[in-house]
Amino acid sequence: MEEFPKYLMKINGQRKFLSLRDAYVAYDSGFDKVEFGIYVLEKDFSVRKMKEEDAEKISNFADKHSESK
Repeated sequence: MEEFPKYLMKINGQRKFLSLRDAYVAYDSGFDKVEFGIYVLEKDFSVRKMKEEDAEKISNFADKHSESK
């Protein structure tokens, strides 16, 4: 089953919609240049602007992911 919402992330110049887990794992990567995109894809395939809270959530999960290594 697909996980939503999906967050637009820019990884080494390529834009991809990623699940929360994939987004924070990518953001925690020390090997790739990862930036937040400006959109979030919802379960009904509607698109909304990414909020500051969305970016903070990804960043916080990335920090926890990094600590668990």
